[in-house]
Amino acid sequence: MEQMVMDLGCGYGRDSVLLAQYDLEILPLDASEVGITLLQKRVSGTPLVTMINPVWNDILDDLPISDDFFSAVYSWNFFNQNFTDEETGFILEEVYRSLLPGGFLMFGIRSSNDPLYGKGEELEPNVYNYEGFTRRFWTPEYAEEKMEDYAMERMEQKQVEIGGVEYGMLEIIAVK
Repeated sequence: MEQMVMDLGCGYGRDSVLLAQYDLEILPLDASEVGITLLQKRVSGTPLVTMINPVWNDILDDLPISDDFFSAVYSWNFFNQNFTDEETGFILEEVYRSLLPGGFLMFGIRSSNDPLYGKGEELEPNVYNYEGFTRRFWTPEYAEEKMEDYAMERMEQKQVEIGGVEYGMLEIIAVK
């Protein structure tokens, strides 16, 4: 049986393509029609077209997936968007609902050890607008509070360099 994985907030699908190369069936989901269109064009005419099924959807409306569907949900920097606490809770509940029992939620988020943390205008606790971008930075305490329904397998703060820029990240693996 193939493993079905959701790439939540997939953008143009960089990680979806990588995950599909491991023989995983990927459902990339994003609210950006442009990102989904770029991903569809990227995989069109390649063997990955059968492994990657992009969906244009705003998860704040709902997650158009039945209960107990995914083996895993993966996300990179999606939860750093300027979601309210209520919206973050709703998204995590929808992800939980869509995971199979024993399914994994794996994600990376900018954390309070990020070099940009605390810079710019503070809009609410741990949410800053800096140079026109609003970001939520997560603390381990915030993650534990928001993910109380999940069994936390791993939570690790790390520094990650991407394209010559250093980010403070909180990497989380949790189980339904």
